[in-house]
Amino acid sequence: MNPNPRRVAARVVQQVVEDNAWSNVALDAALRSTPLAGPDRGLCTQLVYGTLTWLRTIDAVLEANVKGKLTRVEPQVACILRVAVYQLGWLDRVPDHAAVDQAVRHARKVRGRAAGFVNGVLRSTLRGRETWPEIGGAFRAGDNPHTLARRWSLPDWLAQRWASQFGVEGAFSLAEAISLAPPVCLRARGPEGRDLGSAGLLAPDAIRPEKWSRQVEEAIAGGLVAVQDEAAQLVSHLAGAAPGERVLDACAGQGGKSLHLADAMGDTGEVVAADPVQERLERIPAHDRIQPLHGDLRQLSKGALAERTFDVVLIDAPCSGLGVLRRHPEGRWTRRDSDPATQAALQAELLDAALPLLAPGGRLVYAVCTTTPEEGPRQIEALLNRAPNLRLDLESGDPRVPWDRLRRDSHGFVTLPHEHDCDGFFMTRLRSQPER
Repeated sequence: MNPNPRRVAARVVQQVVEDNAWSNVALDAALRSTPLAGPDRGLCTQLVYGTLTWLRTIDAVLEANVKGKLTRVEPQVACILRVAVYQLGWLDRVPDHAAVDQAVRHARKVRGRAAGFVNGVLRSTLRGRETWPEIGGAFRAGDNPHTLARRWSLPDWLAQRWASQFGVEGAFSLAEAISLAPPVCLRARGPEGRDLGSAGLLAPDAIRPEKWSRQVEEAIAGGLVAVQDEAAQLVSHLAGAAPGERVLDACAGQGGKSLHLADAMGDTGEVVAADPVQERLERIPAHDRIQPLHGDLRQLSKGALAERTFDVVLIDAPCSGLGVLRRHPEGRWTRRDSDPATQAALQAELLDAALPLLAPGGRLVYAVCTTTPEEGPRQIEALLNRAPNLRLDLESGDPRVPWDRLRRDSHGFVTLPHEHDCDGFFMTRLRSQPER
């Protein structure tokens, strides 16, 4: 018999909330270790991401029905309650009484004496449903950052940031977009992969299947497609790697962009995929053009790469990650208002380390999956002020991309979930030129 998806979801939510686990990593591990399949697998995924997305609202509901603070409730029991409230408030496929019964049975299994407590809290929650906080909703006259945070389950600091940056109405649209499940997006690595779904909206090789399926999994395993959001694909299209070039992917992660760049090279050229975390490098797909290299760019530029130059250096830098909150909803609660400044300092160090590695006329491509000005345009403005041999080079990206459909600021391109239905990214390209 398959395990209950609600029980699996509660365990994953607990790992994320209590242990600061990444939601996708914890969920993938849980799904690999259980025989959940089909609709149960989908329900578990929905429960995890939905609970984490609406955690502020859910906790407000529970606080009104728990005697004392929710923080005093045993964490495992608190997460059973959270998943149950999400199911009661946001899903309608299971009757309320059945959802409560499932939560009570789960509590009895893991903390016997907690079953009565869970039953009492959830039934009280249902009786007071008309007092629940307002959930979601479009912008209305008089709305402000406080109502934005309360209705769309955002931390106050983030609501204030987005309201200042995009206006309150734009921030409401962005908040609504990141509350929805992101589309399944693939990159076709050859003609065969294009049969899996409709064409993407921006990236020329993007494919959007209707859903995740066994056919999609088989195409990934067979090398016909790669999983990659359209915004991430656009970064490689901006880099414009060509056959025979030398490319450094300086913060390669698990190699999605390294693979894209290598695919663009055909049979000649090389991609050095560097990352300070060995486990990430081990997940980079095998490819004749890719050479994994373990290390931090700041050290590599003075050591293993000191005598080398590259036609393209890509820095997909560590960042605050505010552009991928619909994929990582826990970022709402793990990020802090100080994070962008901290990350910007690291990004500046990485950019400075990249400069000696650029060949004459080489392209420096910088990208971050976030929405903050200090990690995006202000970062590049500061770089240009301290590196007079660089100039912006935004006019000659892949001509198949409709660059004019992206937001364009003074220092690069921007994608946003509510405007482009892809991750939020800032990306730019600079070219080195001889110093005068």
